[in-house]
Amino acid sequence: MKPKTTIRILVAAALLAGALYYTVFYWAIPKTAAWTFPFKWRNLPIRAHRTIARSYLGHPADTMALISDRWYQGPVGKQYSLTLYYNRDTLVRSAAVYYHYRSWLKHKDYLIDSVTTE
Repeated sequence: MKPKTTIRILVAAALLAGALYYTVFYWAIPKTAAWTFPFKWRNLPIRAHRTIARSYLGHPADTMALISDRWYQGPVGKQYSLTLYYNRDTLVRSAAVYYHYRSWLKHKDYLIDSVTTE
């Protein structure tokens, strides 16, 4: 093969690999994560009292005093997390659903859904 042909093949392969990387990590993973997050989390109890939110969602995995509660679902490498934030009256003021993707190639957190009362 000629040197110019080899360079063209290498450049084309690098461009193809970059396009594939971008497509998978910035389009395909966020789209599929948004379609598959837990159904119960789609109807979040915004402006509800903390006890009502906990009775609907179950006992949280993490809690920060009166500030927030966090729930997790899914395996460690492909895990969803739901965080509810409370105001001083312990009413839910906002919620956020994240998808945490971890592999040997990429570690990234995607914001799937966010709701606020303000």
